[in-house]
Amino acid sequence: MKLRNVGFVSVVVGFILMLATTPVITGFVILENFQGSLIIRLVSIILMIGGVVLLASENGDGGLEEKIRSVEFTKSTKRQDKNKIERAIDKIGSGKGNEHPLTGNGKGYWSISADKGARIIYHFNDYGVIVLDRYTADHDYAKVLRGLPSLSA
Repeated sequence: MKLRNVGFVSVVVGFILMLATTPVITGFVILENFQGSLIIRLVSIILMIGGVVLLASENGDGGLEEKIRSVEFTKSTKRQDKNKIERAIDKIGSGKGNEHPLTGNGKGYWSISADKGARIIYHFNDYGVIVLDRYTADHDYAKVLRGLPSLSA
């Protein structure tokens, strides 16, 4: 969400700079552009394009990387605190939230804390896209992993 805000501000500032450097007609005289207005116009164009890219590239999950929610993940998050889950998903890849790879039967999967006992189980597919597999409110990996395919091959 923060990048989206930066993108919006960038577009607005670029637009204002563009307006500030347009020639002004006062009576019969056209106010000549001051020295450096070309540079300011280029900067404003860059700001506007960069802002549009930031606005367009960020997906609804809050990150620039793609995250796929499996059907099982969607089912397991019903009647749960959506804000808490979204905050945990936003932490994926940041090193926060006690993010760690699972071992044993969970090899190939990762876990991140959603709160004191709740965990989100996910993995990276062949294209490096994050696939959100399951949400567990009670930190019971054995029960959650029972329904997931093995990734350790």
